[in-house]
Amino acid sequence: MSDEQKADICILGGGAAGVTLAAGAAQLGAKVTLIERGQLGGENLNRGTVPSKALIAASRQAQNARNTRGFGITPLTPVINFRAVAEHIQSVISTIAPNESAERLAGFGVRVIRGNARFHAGDVVAVGDKQVTARTFVIATGSSPAIPAIAGLERVPYLTNETLFANTIRFDHLLVYGGSGVALELAQAYLRLGSKVTLIAPGRFLPEYDPELSQPLVARMRDEGMVLAEGVSCDRIETSDTGGVRMHVSKDGDVDRVDATHLLICDQRVPNIQDLNLEIAGVAHNDKGIRVSSQLRTTNKHIYALGDVTGGPPYASLARHQAGVLTRRLALGANTAARPDALPVVIFTDPELAHVGMTETEARKRHGASVRVLRWPFSQNDRAIAERRTDGFAKIVASKSGRILGATIIGVNAGDLIQMWSMAVSSGLTVDKVARSIAPYPTYAETSLRAAQGYTLERPSQTGVRGFLRLLPRFS
Repeated sequence: MSDEQKADICILGGGAAGVTLAAGAAQLGAKVTLIERGQLGGENLNRGTVPSKALIAASRQAQNARNTRGFGITPLTPVINFRAVAEHIQSVISTIAPNESAERLAGFGVRVIRGNARFHAGDVVAVGDKQVTARTFVIATGSSPAIPAIAGLERVPYLTNETLFANTIRFDHLLVYGGSGVALELAQAYLRLGSKVTLIAPGRFLPEYDPELSQPLVARMRDEGMVLAEGVSCDRIETSDTGGVRMHVSKDGDVDRVDATHLLICDQRVPNIQDLNLEIAGVAHNDKGIRVSSQLRTTNKHIYALGDVTGGPPYASLARHQAGVLTRRLALGANTAARPDALPVVIFTDPELAHVGMTETEARKRHGASVRVLRWPFSQNDRAIAERRTDGFAKIVASKSGRILGATIIGVNAGDLIQMWSMAVSSGLTVDKVARSIAPYPTYAETSLRAAQGYTLERPSQTGVRGFLRLLPRFS
């Protein structure tokens, strides 16, 4: 090797996790090298969360133009310029990109190396003609779309999130294959931008979510005109008579076919570990990802891994949380661990669906029949009524003692409202604590507050206080 470098921490991968860790550790005085073969910012910035949310924002503007009748405003049929939508998406990416650029990292003292990293030993990584040795290595190489094993798929054109956002044309009929939150987000966005959309899932839509809240979302999409089918087997794919794609499907013995102009694969993901030479580094892994401890350490005590390369959910929020935990551990020696149980997850559909902690089913399996479930509908929220956004409700799960175990919200701004419940779960707060807080009026945050107050209003019947309250007016 012609160029040898030494670092305290060498990070493989410059996505959400890698950039956060590199910037944080360098600012705390560590000598950091970051290796990235592609674009800094990774999947999150360039091909995932950021461009998809920009696309969703455009689709909501189109839908808002259609839904004005209740406000005394004549609805409009929006004229959509798909090239301009694509330019909007790229503009959003370009605006955020400097926050995760090599120049910004260099300002913190991070050395960025471009290229493919490959372990030569447990403490040596090679990148082209460069060799990096480090006290600690961190693998944060992320994941890529998994292409399902469907007969004929390799012979037809298809899109994934890695190619979708360069699109500048309207899809006449988009067929989306997948049942994840991302699949539902993208399907609804293109529906609202004027495409006919069919969404097919091999399993159940949103299997990790509480059906009480996920099913209304699926119903809403059907009401908007989307064709949805879950539990469907895809037998084969071929080119249709019109030059598009034809998917042959079956369910419960019934056989059918779906013709579309375009196909989007939005199913599972696979970890980016193929070229890392993990065996020589002594890092255990399988096809789901790298095996790590609760401290994110691999089977090589000098190597850590975080983000979706470990096989966990592909959420930027989780990757950044893990990066913050690992920053404190490596740079400050703090004995901290990640808290995936307090991870808030959001599906940015309309209405939004957000969740943290346990579902009702999970809570009852662990705590039995003593679990308390609290609900409050958006239809009883003054702000929601004023803005005619009354679909949805908040559902809170608590233990017998009142400790908050989990929360799920479906409705407008659910992704923002769930943060309070994430803090409550991570801090071990009780419902009483939340109920005594104050929400500004009128805001959607009152929905969460009123759900919590439902717990305290029920408690007097168990303590005799309710009888006292009935007597109180006699002494007023």
